[in-house]
Amino acid sequence: MSFVMDFVAGPHGSRPHGKRSSSFCTLVFPSWSLGTRWIPLALLWFGIGDRSAVFLIYLSVVLPLTVFTTSGIHRIRPDYRMVAQYYGITGWELARTVILPGAFPEIVVGLRITLATAWLVILAAEMIGVR
Repeated sequence: MSFVMDFVAGPHGSRPHGKRSSSFCTLVFPSWSLGTRWIPLALLWFGIGDRSAVFLIYLSVVLPLTVFTTSGIHRIRPDYRMVAQYYGITGWELARTVILPGAFPEIVVGLRITLATAWLVILAAEMIGVR
């Protein structure tokens, strides 16, 4: 679920106004283990159960994966986009043939890091009493 949302939100961060919001997110949330900070509120909002654990895992995964996806899109060489535009590739075809393959290594790194973070948050959620 988080990967799909980040793939949709990543191109938004590649625009100039999105670049500012991406750097804002990294300043506001410097820790990658964001999910453990929300444990008290998750327990208050969702109670002890699986919903609070899913909420915590989602929070700890979505921001880092968004940052990595946006970074991967920024690192695509402008020449690739210009050549694609020269050949008339736009829209979803541009995303499928240029943007996704160009950002894929950075997305995989983000998935590896967020998998480890999600595992740590799962352990913390188990300690607070998820049934």
